[in-house]
Amino acid sequence: MNIDSFVIVISRRYPIAKCLKAIAKADIPRKDLYLLLYLDTQDRLLIDYCKNWIDYHGQKWLSANMIKTNRTPVYTNRVEDYPEKWERIIENLKKINTHLDFSEIVFMVEDDTIISKNAFKKLYRRIKSDKEIGCIQGVEALRKAGEHGPCGAWLLDLCIRGKIRTKVGLGAKKTGIQQIDGGGYYCWAYRQEAIKKIKMRWSLNGWCGPDIWTWYDIGQNGWKTLIDWSVWCGHIEDDEKILTPEGTRNWLYDFSNGTEQSPKMDFNYDYKNLS
Repeated sequence: MNIDSFVIVISRRYPIAKCLKAIAKADIPRKDLYLLLYLDTQDRLLIDYCKNWIDYHGQKWLSANMIKTNRTPVYTNRVEDYPEKWERIIENLKKINTHLDFSEIVFMVEDDTIISKNAFKKLYRRIKSDKEIGCIQGVEALRKAGEHGPCGAWLLDLCIRGKIRTKVGLGAKKTGIQQIDGGGYYCWAYRQEAIKKIKMRWSLNGWCGPDIWTWYDIGQNGWKTLIDWSVWCGHIEDDEKILTPEGTRNWLYDFSNGTEQSPKMDFNYDYKNLS
């Protein structure tokens, strides 16, 4: 019997109260879903906070559980830190998917995301109604890019050998459904059948973490990989400021002109001209 799942991936203390408050208020058919809190941390205060939350809220779901890695999260202070972080992300996602092998569809939220009230309903309803959709996400501004950075939604142009020539981070729209090449793990729903058929990976070429390649590889296998522009989320920065998609713009990263660490940039790009 299939039971779909709602997963919250948690590693940081500062955003968790806002994240969980939004989920508690969201329009979600809790009694039909399995709830999983996946804690990649050894922070006892954070673990205890989440345990208290799930003890109270978990009874509203079909079933609820909490998994703890008891490890210190990987932080990225230098370029050299990213491969270790990306490997940890891959390891965590593999563990989540193995644990949720009874689910056809998984809905996932990261701990620094504030979902809108209708985020789950919109994304879940669409992926359930179309078996050609491999994954679908909401809209969120990138952290550490300022109020006019791009969203975590990408168009990619690769050369014949698979290296990324250009990457475009999209500015937000208010409505519509769009096919994208790369996405994020912050607020998305995915089909287990689609994700099990890809090999998780990352690359310093194009600065693509496992999230971007997950979307790209699912799409290369013939699935629809979509963004619903009407599902806007908040993104909580380290200082607890909440970024919205309002001022986001199209950012072009041109790796064919420049270097891997210093691509040519266009911070207000017309992506329709991408060839």
